[in-house]
Amino acid sequence: MEGGTLGALQAWYAAQCDGNWEQEFGVTIETSEISGWELRVDLVDTRLSGRQLERQRQARSPDDWLEVWCDGYTFKAVGGVDNLEELLTSFARFAERVEATA
Repeated sequence: MEGGTLGALQAWYAAQCDGNWEQEFGVTIETSEISGWELRVDLVDTRLSGRQLERQRQARSPDDWLEVWCDGYTFKAVGGVDNLEELLTSFARFAERVEATA
């Protein structure tokens, strides 16, 4: 993950931008109503499209937790207030695994 997790996400997003994809799809990072973060990455019309990931949960404490999954269309990750970087890392690793097997 050259450039760190944010750099990996930026590079992936830039690679998708073709003048059309970014008009309809994209990446969303939001705060959630349960004092945490939510990451959504659209995968439609990308090399990651159709790739699924079973829901994975880790709960280490009330403030240190995450949940990650992908339905083939959208990669989703939610986590505690201190877990944003871990959510970004989970997407970067997902993308790397898919690219390595493509």
